[in-house]
Amino acid sequence: MNILVFADSHTDVPTMLSVIHAQKPDAILHLGDHLADGLALQRQTNLRTHLVKGNTDQESGASEEELITFDGTRVYMTHGHKHNVQDGLGKLYDTGVRNNARIILFGHTHKPMLSCIDGIWLMNPGRIGRISSKTIHATYGSIAITGNRIGCTISEV
Repeated sequence: MNILVFADSHTDVPTMLSVIHAQKPDAILHLGDHLADGLALQRQTNLRTHLVKGNTDQESGASEEELITFDGTRVYMTHGHKHNVQDGLGKLYDTGVRNNARIILFGHTHKPMLSCIDGIWLMNPGRIGRISSKTIHATYGSIAITGNRIGCTISEV
């Protein structure tokens, strides 16, 4: 199973669509800040899509965290602002471990980060949204799950 992970799209649906068309994933995860962009992807691609709310999202109906399973692998996803990820990842990591997640995903900081600690992957795909008054290096995450094996990467658009 191949999964794309986006965060902090800030209205840049075209960049995400270009990645989706190039990568042809089985599923999409959107970690908030412009949840409406994730909903647009869901409508336009008909792919399995999971979304969580970020600190700028006002939409109701979406939660701030989600625990999902892909081929037996548990994934904990959140935007990260409620876990104060800008001050450290301990609280987030502990929450993921408590939920038996093998992959913990967050956004919020706009800084890509990838680490594997004791077999548990921790990923911030960075900011995919390039629409800004600043120069943005758009990044996204990829997860490949094959049986019990997990591979995670971060790429720049």
